[in-house]
Amino acid sequence: MVKLVVENDPKEIARRQILDHLERELRLLFANLLRVSRGAGKAYEVGANCAAVVSVYQQYREVEGCYPASHEVSRALDFRKDMDQPFDEMRFGIERIVAGSFQLVASEFLRQRTQASAGETQLFEGIRAVEAIQERNRFKFQEDIKARKHPRKTIKRKQRKPKPEPEL
Repeated sequence: MVKLVVENDPKEIARRQILDHLERELRLLFANLLRVSRGAGKAYEVGANCAAVVSVYQQYREVEGCYPASHEVSRALDFRKDMDQPFDEMRFGIERIVAGSFQLVASEFLRQRTQASAGETQLFEGIRAVEAIQERNRFKFQEDIKARKHPRKTIKRKQRKPKPEPEL
């Protein structure tokens, strides 16, 4: 019963709504920056994206008296939380590729060679994992095709009639 009261608290509702808004604005900014860095995106909107993020930060501070906690910002930018596929080896490999790519790009921008190497390592681990899964799938597929082309049928041979013994 107490939990319901806390969840229905107008201040808590406002805080959650502002966090949702912050998540949207941070993601818009982040996605646009990624796209602009690769030659697409809307470079002319970067300033407006930044201003929107700052505005939501200020709204949050007005409601809570402080800025959002680090874990709230991290959760807003966690690309893995929206993955609708169940966790499996392929998903793990793809996440390693994406995370390694992000690390590599961020480190290259800041000219941090050590961190860039860590990003490369993570990226290639992900690639190796995905390639291994693809190879296993390819092998299994080929085995399935072979099994369909050459079904193992046991053919019962008719018993031969014994040859008559030669008469002497």
